[in-house]
Amino acid sequence: MSRILVIEDSTEVRERIVTSLGFEGFEVVEAEDGEAGVQLARESKPDLIICDVMMPKLDGHATLTALRQDSATAAIPFIFLSAKSQASDMREGLQLGADDYLIKPFSIVDLTDAVNLRLRRRDEMAAATEGISDVSQDAEKKAPSEFERDFERELRAALEKGNSDRVRVAVFMLQVIGPERIRRALGGASVAPVMAEAEDRLNHLRDGEFGPLSPLGDGKFRAFMVGNRLPMAADEVFAPLFACLSQPFERDGAVVNLSAAIGVALFPTHGTKGGELVRRAEAALDVAVEKRDNGFRFYTSDLESRAAERQDRTASLFRAFQSSDFEMRYRLEVECRTERPARIRCVPTWRHPERGMVPVFDYALLISEAGLLDTVFDWAVAEVCRQKAAWLDREWDKLPLALDVAAPQLFGARLAPRLAQALQEQELKGKQFELHFSKDLLLMDPRELAPMLEALKSHGFQLTVDGFAVGAHLLDDWRHLQLDYLSLEGGLLNRVLTSHEDRLLLTALISLAHGIGLKVNASGIESELEQGRHLGQPFGIDQGQGLEVELLNPNHPRFP
Repeated sequence: MSRILVIEDSTEVRERIVTSLGFEGFEVVEAEDGEAGVQLARESKPDLIICDVMMPKLDGHATLTALRQDSATAAIPFIFLSAKSQASDMREGLQLGADDYLIKPFSIVDLTDAVNLRLRRRDEMAAATEGISDVSQDAEKKAPSEFERDFERELRAALEKGNSDRVRVAVFMLQVIGPERIRRALGGASVAPVMAEAEDRLNHLRDGEFGPLSPLGDGKFRAFMVGNRLPMAADEVFAPLFACLSQPFERDGAVVNLSAAIGVALFPTHGTKGGELVRRAEAALDVAVEKRDNGFRFYTSDLESRAAERQDRTASLFRAFQSSDFEMRYRLEVECRTERPARIRCVPTWRHPERGMVPVFDYALLISEAGLLDTVFDWAVAEVCRQKAAWLDREWDKLPLALDVAAPQLFGARLAPRLAQALQEQELKGKQFELHFSKDLLLMDPRELAPMLEALKSHGFQLTVDGFAVGAHLLDDWRHLQLDYLSLEGGLLNRVLTSHEDRLLLTALISLAHGIGLKVNASGIESELEQGRHLGQPFGIDQGQGLEVELLNPNHPRFP
């Protein structure tokens, strides 16, 4: 297991990096300033260092200089992570001896790509130094600069051949899809070794049409082929790549299958220069990854504009939060049996300049890519705690406040303490709040989630899994976890009125949920007929949620 040292003065950013890298199977140590980072690097001997530039006591540049001057730490790969985004800033950092330079806000995918690439390059350099000469492994054992030059040189030669012979050259990027799948099936500790095995399979894959795949880190590869079979015979050409990953990966008796996404750019249709074709293949890959599971996408002219639009939306989101264009809205959920209020749903909302008021988590992916997921969540928690405190001694405060929690927050080691601190500041109790998770929670490894859920329960929070449909078998491993409610997907209740099979599955689901101590909620029950059919026998649903009434603000007339 590789050890990563993270030197970052922002607690939020540092915790995000530590949690994400730990999630990927790395051992992570951390320091909050450059002075402590230098000392820790000398003591812990990390395999790689990630460092901010602007820090107290010792800034990033001084930190790197100190490490490069010490023979014990001089060779450790070093990545700058900074909001300083000018070309001159990047150039200065690289001239000091940094191996890479990432700009804030950053995506975790980009960070892990950079980490894996630099670790692989370190290993390649070490192997080359030791004089490893196995010809079959030359591509994997070359120093990084030579390795890159080989690909560029071979691609340039292929483009020249394509131009002279009037044949196509296809440049493609491949991304292995599967870390989440591995984590759910085998546990988080298996992510790194399984991905390494996947890369090894692809590294050794040889085909008459395309050459060796060039690894870029974190399951990403690039390659090219000469000929006119693409795009017409794409299914046949890429089949060996997909088949290579579809063979089971086994760990401790459990198995998982992976898939891939491929983006393709063609010479001369999509460009005439190697760098241009690589960039456009990557733009196509981004779209293919969204579709997931053994798919490919050819470059089209609209992809780059879509990428630019995405960047603009991310920047707009970042500016919106800085400008306080977020506000919390509240929705009253009514218990349809009694017509009494059941809970108040808290909805973080973005005052969008074009779309009006939209739920913030409609933009969850953009929030994550902008590095704002923890920031937005902490703001939401503070806001609802402040509002809950303002309702004290009023009838309204007897209702629990329901707040959505994304899985990345759950896997943050400090989630429970952060929530507890927010409650303490307003003199509140965890039992006054419901934390709602998506149904994907039930696909994760219960062994990993158990201590996190137990930590939340120790503070009194009620825990609910939302939007669950059929599939009672998924609950079998959850007998010892401390969930309170299972909330059924609204559409499921409509289906059971006409489907005998769905009625049987729903009955089994509710029976099993009750058997392991879970209460079952259902949403969208509005009519008396629906109440009679859903809340009574044979289903035994514990609580039916009727209409939702949006409360624009806490002073709305609907508030007592």
